[in-house]
Formats: sequence, structure tokens, C-alpha cells
Amino acid sequence: MRGEAAYLGLPVRSLQTMLRRISAVNVAVTPVIPNGRFGRDTAAALGSFQRAAGLPVTERADLRTWNAVAAAYALALVELTPPPAAPQWQISQTVQPGEENGHLYLVQAMLASLERFYAGFTPPAVTGRLDPATAQALAWVQRLSALPETGALDHQTWRSLTALYRAAWGDGTGGRG
Repeated sequence: MRGEAAYLGLPVRSLQTMLRRISAVNVAVTPVIPNGRFGRDTAAALGSFQRAAGLPVTERADLRTWNAVAAAYALALVELTPPPAAPQWQISQTVQPGEENGHLYLVQAMLASLERFYAGFTPPAVTGRLDPATAQALAWVQRLSALPETGALDHQTWRSLTALYRAAWGDGTGGRG
């Protein structure tokens, strides 16, 4: 992805890029491929934005439309940017049985959600401690993933657990997207 400096002096490409990002969060806005040329596709995308924003549909980027696009783009970036607090498991990080760790709340909740998809699986309580029930559940994940069954939470186990969770829940809407 190009940095902002790559678009200085390229107003059409900038407009197209903003409209494309807006279309990712607003289905009423027609997506456009940024190519730097203001053609029919760009005019149509701009017109769909103007319609969605309640602006006069001129398919032209006057100052009012440009400012509205820039404001909508800033909001779209917030929607499209992953949250900064997404847990990252460091390769060298390991939580051993008996230890406490804030990430264990999330791990235990993910394990609890898998009960619905795996017969005979008993999830642990959500305690924030790698207790015997959590160690047993993590060993189950490790067994499914052909990892050493230590019951500890390490980088490989975290990746396996998140893959199982993603396979079970998809995007969380009932689909597997």
C-alpha cells in the first residue's frame, strides 16, 4: 500500500483511492480502481457517493464534494483499520500451567466457543489463569494440530487455536467468511 506522499499532486488518484476505501464500508458507493484518470467509472463512483451523502449529483468534484469525500474517507479508515489492541502472541512467549496472563481470558473464551462445534470437548472456565482445565483444553488443541501436548500456551498453540476459532466461527455472522 502506498503512503500518502505517493498521492501528492495526484488529485484524481487521491479521489479514486478515497472513493474506493469509502465503497468498502458503504455499499451505496460504487467502487472505482485508482488509475489517475477521471473517466466514466470515476464519475459514476463520485455520483454514487454524492447520492449517498445527500449532495447534488453532478459527478464532479467541487470543493463541497471533495470535503465530504475526505471526511467520509477519514471515517472509513477508522472502520477498515484493525484495532490496535488485537492480541499478538510473541514467538518466544509461553504461559505455563499455573500462570496468569490477561490474554488467557480471550483464549478461554475462544475455547468455550468451540464446545458448540466439537462433540465431547469440555471448555475451561474463564479465569485468566492457566489452570488444569485450561491446560487440558490447550493440550486438546495441540493434539488436533500435531503439536507437542504440553498444555502450555505458546506461539504455535495460539496460531492453532485462532485457526480453529476462525474455521468454526468465520466472520461471526453465521457465515464462514
